[in-house]
Amino acid sequence: MQDDVQQTLRVRELRLVDANGVDRAILTTSEDGSVSLSMVDGAEATRVKFAVGAEGEAKVLLGKNAPEGVAITIAKDGRILIEGIDTEGVQRFHLEMKANGSHTELAFSERNRKPRMVLIAEDKGPAGLFILDQHGKALFSTAP
Repeated sequence: MQDDVQQTLRVRELRLVDANGVDRAILTTSEDGSVSLSMVDGAEATRVKFAVGAEGEAKVLLGKNAPEGVAITIAKDGRILIEGIDTEGVQRFHLEMKANGSHTELAFSERNRKPRMVLIAEDKGPAGLFILDQHGKALFSTAP
């Protein structure tokens, strides 16, 4: 029985299928050096994706059909980014924190990707809340 076990399997892509032959998990590499594991539902929509990008960033995508949903990224420099992405691929909110915690920002954007509300906290500086109109003009600001 031991002879049936391979010690190493080298492939560029591995697909796990269910009893009906539908892809349910896909482990793949890309030409740019990135690697990902996608978990797929019965309707062939990617619901969860784990990836390491070409620049070394770690990413987890959760959603109805990733990339729509929530994306959590940890950049190679340690910066953390959490994004909410709508069904059209537009980032509607993001929370970003520098690796050393010196800058944290929470922003909500409209359909055209323009920020409408931004909350910023700095270690060595003022915190601020900015509410913007559709043209980026400040309607309200707490910054000095």
